[in-house]
Amino acid sequence: GAVGSSINQLTAYSFDSTATREIQINQTYASFASGDFTGDGSDELILLTLPSAEAKPMATLLDWNYDSSALFSRGVTALDPNISKYLDVSSQKISDDCTALIAEGATAVGTYATQVIVFDKDNETLKNDLYSQTTQNVTLRDTPVVAQDINGDGIYEIVTSSKMKSEENEDAATVASETVWNRYSAKTASLERVTAAVID
Repeated sequence: GAVGSSINQLTAYSFDSTATREIQINQTYASFASGDFTGDGSDELILLTLPSAEAKPMATLLDWNYDSSALFSRGVTALDPNISKYLDVSSQKISDDCTALIAEGATAVGTYATQVIVFDKDNETLKNDLYSQTTQNVTLRDTPVVAQDINGDGIYEIVTSSKMKSEENEDAATVASETVWNRYSAKTASLERVTAAVID
């Protein structure tokens, strides 16, 4: 069933010294961010949709074609269909040479997940490696802690969380979680632990 609706319509404007021109973008979206995702020195847009009865959730990278003076889709990737709303969406550095879209989302059952949308320059594709259609997103967690530059180095760290070990008869609601901030490698699609905290 539908858990969300993409109702926003985006309009862009092109201007030069003599005129301003409206550019219709015939795509609806739930959230978006702009940034230099391709590393070419100019900003692109990534539009995010939520799952609906009509379509699966997708991220679409839109770039500007200077020859035709129009936006075009440069890449599309699937998003986690369990996300029912986006809490925060922004473009952030995940390494010295890679800017990604970080999408913090909440599910209908009260859990949270992070999606890291990157443009693979070598293969000219948009990727969402932390979400897999066959396995659970490794960032799925009960705590509403979000990705951030936890150590002040200018690189965003991605959050994972897991319940601490407990006694067999211990009430699960009283068990604290270990929250870990990880460096994400777009080249290897892997997380490397940076720091952690216990949150109850």
